[in-house]
Parts: sequence; C-alpha cells; structure tokens
Amino acid sequence: MKHVWMSTLNEYKDTYPWKLEIIDGSYEEEHMSPLMRLAPNLRVITSQRWDFSQYFEGFISNSGHSLDPQISISVSGAKNLGTIHTTNRNPLLSPPISTDTFPSLRYLSIGLDTPFPLEQQEIHTLLQHIGPQLHTFYFRHRLYPATLDPSLWNILPNVDNIQLPFQWAASDVPKEHPLKRVQVAAWEIPYEFNDDSAWNSALSLYCPLSPQRKLSFAMDATWKYHLFENPSFAMCIWSYFEDKNAHLEDAHGDSLSQYILFLIKAFWKQPQRTYCKTPAHE
Repeated sequence: MKHVWMSTLNEYKDTYPWKLEIIDGSYEEEHMSPLMRLAPNLRVITSQRWDFSQYFEGFISNSGHSLDPQISISVSGAKNLGTIHTTNRNPLLSPPISTDTFPSLRYLSIGLDTPFPLEQQEIHTLLQHIGPQLHTFYFRHRLYPATLDPSLWNILPNVDNIQLPFQWAASDVPKEHPLKRVQVAAWEIPYEFNDDSAWNSALSLYCPLSPQRKLSFAMDATWKYHLFENPSFAMCIWSYFEDKNAHLEDAHGDSLSQYILFLIKAFWKQPQRTYCKTPAHE
C-alpha cells in the first residue's frame, strides 16, 4: 500500500489542487507532507499518528518561498480543517494549538500512546487558544486517579461532547455550560479494574451522573466487541446506566436493545438457518 500511495503522489504531484476532503488512516509524515500541499479542501483527518500541530505549523513556517502556490494551499488546507482525530506517540503534548492555524477546528480527539503520566496543566496549555471554539473534545489515555481541575470547563466553554481520563463530578460543570454528552472510556475500565464492584466504582468516578444535569453517554467501543470479548463488563456497564435511567450508546450510536434487535434481524434474514432441536427422550 505504501508503494501505491507514493506512486500516486509522485504521478499527480503537479496537478494540484485536489478535491480531497477526508483522510482516514495512519500515514507517516513523509507520506502526508506532499499530500498536504495538494489538498486545500481538506476538512477531516482521522486515525493519524503524528503531532498535527507541530507538523502543520512547522511545514507552513519552513516554506522557503512566500509566493509558492503550494505553501498557500497548505495554509488553506489547515484553515479548512474542522475535524482532527490523532494519536500522539510523544508523551508530551504540542505547544498551544493556534487558532490562526486551525480557525475552523471544532472536533478534536487526541490519544496518547504512552504509559507515562500527564499533568493536567499540559492539557490546559494545549487548549488555551483553541479551546473556546471546540464543540467536541476527546482526550484518550490511561485513567488517572486524580480529580479533574474544574477550570477546564472555562477553557472549553462551548464543548457539548467530551471524554476525559480524570475523575470528575457533574456538579463541577457550570450550570450554563452546554455539555450534553460524555464518551465513556469503555476500552480502559475493564483492563485497569478487575471485577464488577471495581467497575461500578470506576464508572461512578469517571462517568458521573447527576439529577441536576441530564447527560447522555456513549462508549468508545461497540456492543459487539464487549459482548464477545468481555460479556461481564458489557452487562455491568449496561446495568450501571440502566439502573440510573441514563441513556447509553455504543460507538455506533446503538443502545444494547437496538444492537440485540439488529442481531435477531440479521439472523432471521439468513437464507440458511440452523435450529437446535431438543432430542427426543428414548
């Protein structure tokens, strides 16, 4: 695939601009660099494994020629980006993300692919400029025993969809804050905690519920994954939210009942179905 990718870029490198708007997949920086020069309409980047802020700002600032059309296109591409979903291999986050570089950014998902701990202040520094314009912010990392610094809500005053690796309370969210949806770290909880009682405790700390603020919840995994890989946790997390009359979806937007109904329909539509019959007693 790498050779096909590079061959395509080399063949069409002078035929910019491309109409490409979405990149989904992980490509190394040397593969992305020529593409960024060709895609002024780029709006969505997902599943990338590089430091997007340093990469874009470094690429733009190191241009060589102020009138180079490829450079102006790269700047335009960065300014059109509304969605970035990336995994950072560096235990340190980028410098503050510039609103000048990403004025259209509304959806930001960052995962740290490192076991090292992270100070909350690093997140505050990263978001100090870009935070007010975000509507969704997912920060995916190992779960921390630390309590969330509530000043984060002031840095993210317009976020209505969030995922955090810290313990927090719904009562800490300002009453006028637009938060509506919380993404649950369903990948992390069953591996960092051992049993049902620990899972319930973790859910209460990392997925807070409050009668004063009605929130909806969604896992960062699917029912299919948990039902087949860890059915005990699937039932535990379903019961936790069901008992508290809170809505829980999976990463595809399905409730457990919707997913089970889908399985029944999918089975029923199979052209050849095998039924288990109870053997007759002799």
